[in-house]
Amino acid sequence: MFNARFLLLLAAFGPLSAHASVQLFTGAVQRQIVEPSGTPDCARPCPANQQPDAHGVTHVCISNMGGCPIVKLKVLHDYLGSSNEPIEKFSSRTGEWGKLNFPDSATPVLVHAVDGAAQWMPFTTREGVDVIDPKDPAFRRAFFQLQGVTFTLDADGKLPVAQLVQQLRN
Repeated sequence: MFNARFLLLLAAFGPLSAHASVQLFTGAVQRQIVEPSGTPDCARPCPANQQPDAHGVTHVCISNMGGCPIVKLKVLHDYLGSSNEPIEKFSSRTGEWGKLNFPDSATPVLVHAVDGAAQWMPFTTREGVDVIDPKDPAFRRAFFQLQGVTFTLDADGKLPVAQLVQQLRN
């Protein structure tokens, strides 16, 4: 039996390779819009005009994909692989429920992106150290490739982001 959720994530982001572009930074949402399908920044999930193939068969494409959320984040602290731009831009696709991929507030979040596909999770800063909760489901979504890695947590069960950076560099 296989884990469908893991395969879905693997299909969405692929395995990390030596050539993957990896970013890790704290950022705040500056702007988030959803482009409708069929616009220059959001291709249609299905071809507009289906033509019969060589055998006269017309194929049907059914998709529950919505538009394309485009988010611009102000980089607050760069941990790994940033392009040194003050603003990072990410595009994705909405699924069946049309949910946005980033929070609709300017509250800072930790952003992990692999080859332009970004995930986020909340973080807190304590005594100048950014920490995350490894029990948060967002941690497993954003860092599924680190499952099985042992981290040293602080007294409150939080993970210093610096440890996460070390693991991502390995």
